[in-house]
Amino acid sequence: KTKKYYEMAAKTNEILFPTSRGCPHKCKFCYNLIYNNCRWRPIPIDKVKEFIHRLTTEFEFNHLLLSDDNISANLERIKQIGEVMKDNHLTWDTSLRCDYCTENNIAALEASGCQVLLLGIETGSERLLRDIIGKDYNKGVETIKDCVMLLSKRKNIIGYYSFMCNIPTESKAELRQSMDLADWKHQTDERGRISFFTYAPYPGTKLYEDFRNSGLLDSG
Repeated sequence: KTKKYYEMAAKTNEILFPTSRGCPHKCKFCYNLIYNNCRWRPIPIDKVKEFIHRLTTEFEFNHLLLSDDNISANLERIKQIGEVMKDNHLTWDTSLRCDYCTENNIAALEASGCQVLLLGIETGSERLLRDIIGKDYNKGVETIKDCVMLLSKRKNIIGYYSFMCNIPTESKAELRQSMDLADWKHQTDERGRISFFTYAPYPGTKLYEDFRNSGLLDSG
């Protein structure tokens, strides 16, 4: 039943495919809190090989977007996925947390044909990052900067950096911190792309419930 949709996607030369579900982290704004119960469930590598080989056999395309929420922090698994991509002559994109962007992980991703890393920066405010959205980076905003610095040194892989605005309790000064961080990113890594999105309150998430209960979100 889904074959016609893969055929349509292949005509654009890009197919979406997940190698895992969910994410083990507990960011308060994220749908993963309720949809996946903060569990990361990797598809066994043998199954990944089988599925991707089937896709490349049945459809003509050369780029895969791995639709994982968070591909992996494990270098060995990243290398295994990369080998599958190389064996099937595919370039690919995926999502990764900034604190998973180690030099070894990025080098392995780049070597296997990964072209784009989708990175949730969210905010340049330490308070919002730590206390409001619960992004548990050990070094806060410095973790984001470390990631940008590493990607700025690579030639064949770039970062797509996404920010949120209108986060509950965000002040104008904190929004300016995000803009300043985006400016710093551009100066440090000119090849990377930046997007700003408006915070969407997903019902059932911790952030939604916190601010609905406080009266700062309309429960209607």
